[in-house]
Amino acid sequence: MRLFPMFDAKSLAEENQKAHEELLAAKEKAEQQAAGAQMRLDAAYAKGFDTYLSPFATQFARLRNVELSDLPTITAVPELRAMDVKLRDVGFKAVDGLAALAGGTAAGAAAGGLTFAAVGALAAASTGTAISALSGAAATSATLAWLGGGSLAAGGLGVAGGTAVLAGVVAAPAVLLAYGFLWWKGEAAYQEQVKAQQELEVAKSEMTVQVAKVDAAVKRIRDTARVVRALGACGRPRLKKLTALIDTNDDYATYTPAQRALVAELAGVAQAMAAVIACPIIDEDGRVTAMSDRTFTAANRLADRLAA
Repeated sequence: MRLFPMFDAKSLAEENQKAHEELLAAKEKAEQQAAGAQMRLDAAYAKGFDTYLSPFATQFARLRNVELSDLPTITAVPELRAMDVKLRDVGFKAVDGLAALAGGTAAGAAAGGLTFAAVGALAAASTGTAISALSGAAATSATLAWLGGGSLAAGGLGVAGGTAVLAGVVAAPAVLLAYGFLWWKGEAAYQEQVKAQQELEVAKSEMTVQVAKVDAAVKRIRDTARVVRALGACGRPRLKKLTALIDTNDDYATYTPAQRALVAELAGVAQAMAAVIACPIIDEDGRVTAMSDRTFTAANRLADRLAA
């Protein structure tokens, strides 16, 4: 039997309070990392759309005597074979849809390309949520998935869900707020703090699991943002060559094999980028998807080859 249970209770309460503060600090750190990664993903997707996907679609729409399906994109960009077939198809249809919109929108083509806002205004996410209700990477992903006829979840949506779980993990046991009563409750107060300690240990274990998920998601998000930027950096100089070619001759039927290969390669890069953007990075449980593994690996190999 404890001689001074109130002192023991107070000491344990202080330890519990410290443990809870450490949980809060871990939660805040994970949330900050996720928010930073999400911002980079938003910027990368927006730049990829506005500086490569949209300009390519606009230029392709200027070509005569060719359809996107006529191009040997798999031959020109063999890395596409390693992507999930369904996602690869979504990427193809997304690019084809953008080209159709560009070809049918004189004002957009005259202005130098489709804007994301113009495309997003026509689209609805597969869940029925209006694209306008989404933002950043989630909106870009949902738009390309819609253009591709897919029902893929927007890649950026899982990040917020993953960090939201952390809020429930760090909920403070009510007894931590009852310092003033410890002196009056003696042994009962000590037993309550023991129970609180046990709850905090469970919370710490759960926090470890959830933070690991967030860490993995953040890494994949950063890698995805990097590969989208890399594909755009490799594609834009080549796209300038295509633009110059179309300015002098817009009849694909008269192109040389080398010129046709350029068109096919740029279409393949656009398809790969669209697939990466449309790909769900995180599932409903906050885990990195297997589809994202395959898609990122293939896109990264493509970016490395083009940059070599």
